[in-house]
Amino acid sequence: MKINRNLAPIPLALSIALTGCIEVDDDSNDGVIDALNQQNTILAEQNQLLSDQVDNETFTVTFAGIVVNAGTDAPAANAVVSVLQGDAVIVDGIGAVDGKFTVEGLPASSDLIILVSSTDESLLPRAFFVSTSSASGGNVYSDIGELSVSEPVDVSFSVVNEASGEFITGLSFTGYSYSGEPGSTAFDYLHQTTYNTETNQYDITLPKDLYVTLTANVDLDDDGEPDFDIESSSVGSTSGNLLYLNQANTFEDEELVLTPSVDDVVEDKLISISLIDATGSIVEGAVFSMQGEEGIESTYNVAEEAYTVTVPFDGNVQLSMPSLTVNDTTYSSGYIWVNQSIDNSTGEVSLNIQTNGYDSNSYYTIADSNTVSIVLLAREVEAQSNLEVVTSSINSETFAYSVYYSEAVTLDESEASLSYNEVSITLGNESDSDSVPAGYTYINSNETSVPLALSEALNGSKQTLTPGAELTSNTEYTYTIGSVSARSDEIDVEFYEDDYTFVTPVSGAEVFDINDVIIDNENHYSNGAIIVPENTAGQFSSVNDWSSSVYMYFPVSINTLNYLIISTTGYNEGGTPYPLSDQYAIVFDGDINISKYMALKVADNENVSNNANVNYVRGTSIDSGIFKYRRYMGVYSSDNTASYQSTVTFSYEYQTLDGVQEFGTITLPVQ
Repeated sequence: MKINRNLAPIPLALSIALTGCIEVDDDSNDGVIDALNQQNTILAEQNQLLSDQVDNETFTVTFAGIVVNAGTDAPAANAVVSVLQGDAVIVDGIGAVDGKFTVEGLPASSDLIILVSSTDESLLPRAFFVSTSSASGGNVYSDIGELSVSEPVDVSFSVVNEASGEFITGLSFTGYSYSGEPGSTAFDYLHQTTYNTETNQYDITLPKDLYVTLTANVDLDDDGEPDFDIESSSVGSTSGNLLYLNQANTFEDEELVLTPSVDDVVEDKLISISLIDATGSIVEGAVFSMQGEEGIESTYNVAEEAYTVTVPFDGNVQLSMPSLTVNDTTYSSGYIWVNQSIDNSTGEVSLNIQTNGYDSNSYYTIADSNTVSIVLLAREVEAQSNLEVVTSSINSETFAYSVYYSEAVTLDESEASLSYNEVSITLGNESDSDSVPAGYTYINSNETSVPLALSEALNGSKQTLTPGAELTSNTEYTYTIGSVSARSDEIDVEFYEDDYTFVTPVSGAEVFDINDVIIDNENHYSNGAIIVPENTAGQFSSVNDWSSSVYMYFPVSINTLNYLIISTTGYNEGGTPYPLSDQYAIVFDGDINISKYMALKVADNENVSNNANVNYVRGTSIDSGIFKYRRYMGVYSSDNTASYQSTVTFSYEYQTLDGVQEFGTITLPVQ
């Protein structure tokens, strides 16, 4: 809530609590002064005691949980719980009784490690990384539930080179079974293999009943490429330089076979490209570059009328061609993919040619060869400009709108406009010359333009549109800029980023007054009399003076408020009071939380054609064409008349954007 703190009053009670004393003036009433001074002394002592208590009290967190054996799903026997903060042990070796444990005095808002082990090494130690909550309001108790642990199991496996049949040594397999988001001490709780030279196996101790994946780097020569691969299966897989062994805790003397990685065979391949237009003429000026290899690009062979490029080919290659313009004709950018494939049944090798951005065949297959000839039909496209909208801004006082482009532009006056939708109401009996039939009312919206003055700055990269007439308050306007062209290429470009919609503020002369609020039940009656007795065709309305839902109507001047809170306290129907307790934040933090409606004063049997798609309401005493903000009140009531009392009472509190505050209670009649 945007409350002006300089203007908002501080309640007396709060002021006393903040200062801890009451100022007194010497008016010769010594008895009163002495009493107040004694009270000041007591308040000061109490404040000091409270301050000392807050300074000396440190609230803590208590953890409670149960250690469960993952193999039996039963409380773990002989479990011991310790708590660490980083490398420091803050709680050492609390025994769990029937698996249950409680740890008190833990620091709040801290990252901790709960380490579960056992007194007889029957459980493999497991770390649980946890964070304690804030305890600013008092000591905190937290039940962290089950901590699952497992007995240890010794796992051994060998790794064999498929090509040589020899054991592969020098690998380091690691895995983890800790739980939670690890901190800087995570490596203290890793499981790691050792290599047994006698058995030629990797040995490791893992939790028997907790799945653990082991990983190892198989780039033994540090050249950035994996030296071994494994056929992907449930046992393991490779990705990049890493070998993954799944569920290693279930291994029983496994022998893993790795295949030595074979470097792809690279050969030089000459690619010859003929780029033609729709008439079959050669398009010159293009460049084809190899993706991923800097400096490998085509040259144009005049004699062969083709672009040639020699590429290192390891089974696939991608070439790219930027867009180009030749003799005022622009051609699309494009890509070429050449992929080698082998027919498993015949062993025949072929090349798949795939293209994008051309009007020629985008996919076909040819025989493999050291020289590849490709013909491409260039695709004509509209010329593209590099022009961009950088940013825009509007002057809150003059409503002048400035757009900054990435370079100097030309903006024609015919391409710029400022407009708003003007709502009009046409009654069926208003004129004999319009097309609105009797018995009908049309709500139309007419786009109205505002004269503009255009100016530029920053050598033309800043274009400013300034209204040539005063704008109407509380109205939605839209700046629209059509096409602009960069002076460097004169290509017309139309952006949506340089259009701008805004709402003018409420006139400074409009001041919110709570007495401008209206209560209306929208029953087509006011003070017991029908508002519009017949429609525009002269047909009398048959509507009765009924009870109906009650709404509050607020003037558009609520746009000048920071907040407006309405709290209903009751209503009176026919002289009988009824309680009513609801609160509405009509305006909060400068934002209006209810919708705006246009009043339409026509009979209930009038046909209304809403061509403007505006929110409108009829049946009220508000004049046609007036916009007000509307809020349902949860009351069902009749009109207030001289003989029948119908009122609603509510309290209000509001603050203007200038910081002026008002509050009070008011009773309004139902119209």
